[in-house]
Amino acid sequence: MEFSIFVAKIVALIYLPLAIALLTGQVNGKDIVDSFEKSPALQLIIGYSGVIVGVTLVTYHNVWVQDWPVLITILGWIAIIESVTFLAFPKFSFSLTKWIPMNGKLWGAIALILGLIFAYFGFFA
Repeated sequence: MEFSIFVAKIVALIYLPLAIALLTGQVNGKDIVDSFEKSPALQLIIGYSGVIVGVTLVTYHNVWVQDWPVLITILGWIAIIESVTFLAFPKFSFSLTKWIPMNGKLWGAIALILGLIFAYFGFFA
């Protein structure tokens, strides 16, 4: 459980500032995706980083329970699947961004909700 709390703190401290930046318009998701698409080196770094984070989470936290720690396991598996898919098929991955609404307020709200959930379990529960 200590590892779950540790990861929850990290995730909260990643999602909450992102949520604030998206909701206040300081960050534009579409601009980030557009610049990311133009940088193959950054794509590799982010792709490999996602694999490392995902494999680490799944290796040390493959917990399938009916409680909040399962969210960390799900994040780990999503990171692996998304990163491997992105590394193997970057054009396909970028084509998906055309289908997903790049509404900063929507993604900011999602990041805020996830950040608050993880902050609660990481810092207050």
